[in-house]
Amino acid sequence: MTQSTIAPPSDAITEEAIAWFVRTHSDQRTLADEDRFAQWLMQDPRHAEAYTRIERVWRAAGPEITPRVLPGELSMRTHDTKRARRKWWITSIAAALATVVIGAAYVLNEQRSYITSGTFATEAGAQRELKLVDGSIITLNTRSAVSVDLAEHQRSIHLLRGEARFQVAKDASRPFIVDAGEARVRAVGTQFDVRRSDQRVAVTLVEGKVEVTPTLGSIKIPEPALLIAGQQLSLEFDTGERRVEAVNLERASAWIHQQLIFDSVPLAMAVEEANRYLTVPIAIGDPALADIRVSGVVRAGNAESFVGTLEASFPVQSVVYPDGQLVLTRRSNGPQ
Repeated sequence: MTQSTIAPPSDAITEEAIAWFVRTHSDQRTLADEDRFAQWLMQDPRHAEAYTRIERVWRAAGPEITPRVLPGELSMRTHDTKRARRKWWITSIAAALATVVIGAAYVLNEQRSYITSGTFATEAGAQRELKLVDGSIITLNTRSAVSVDLAEHQRSIHLLRGEARFQVAKDASRPFIVDAGEARVRAVGTQFDVRRSDQRVAVTLVEGKVEVTPTLGSIKIPEPALLIAGQQLSLEFDTGERRVEAVNLERASAWIHQQLIFDSVPLAMAVEEANRYLTVPIAIGDPALADIRVSGVVRAGNAESFVGTLEASFPVQSVVYPDGQLVLTRRSNGPQ
């Protein structure tokens, strides 16, 4: 005896199931409707599967639809009006049900779509969470991209640009390798950030342990470094310097919560960081402002929040040009 498999319901069958759901839940249904519905269920195993799925999605969503009187209906009492109202009522349920089914299917697909390979990216101001099939999670920051390849003996990630947090599921038989071009990070079960720019690579360890190996030939200390939680390793491309230092994890992790925290940093550096999240970058119109030390917490991707904080506390004002360019200049009066 061979085992048969049932193909998943097609779009057409799903639409039929929606129509039958509407009809069987209508107070206008008839015994003939019930008979035809029973026949439809027996025609194909996929029919029952599709109908059960529609019912399950509807119960999970829990929508409530209350028929309303359309404008101009109050004075109409004809049979045609009742039939039109019934048609509107059925159409309303069907439209809402279709929306619920499509939305729920999208969520289910998102939840079940665990990644084994591929390339993924974000635009300015966006973040994206990637769930890997091994249970690891990658969170991409603004303007970032990674490629993923989970093979039998190694989990390989290539950080193409930008910044990402890696929450690594433990699997001693398959090391988790992040290649950031000029540095390679090896982990088993841990959580860390990697940020790659044109000038440097920085690896910040949130928990666990990682081994970071420089791959850039000009680095003065090419040996692997073992980091512990709260440490950051940075490689400067121009000078070949490698530094390992303790960092404030709350500040280093602020981007996960879409925040920017500045603690007495030059204005030029703060603007550069803010611009990573903006489609239209902020410019400094007066070079003398570049070295002003600024502090504060602002929302990433919110130019108004950033500029408002500067204008409230520092001798800075903003000018918006017709093309949308926002330029910082020195304020002639106020806080100095």
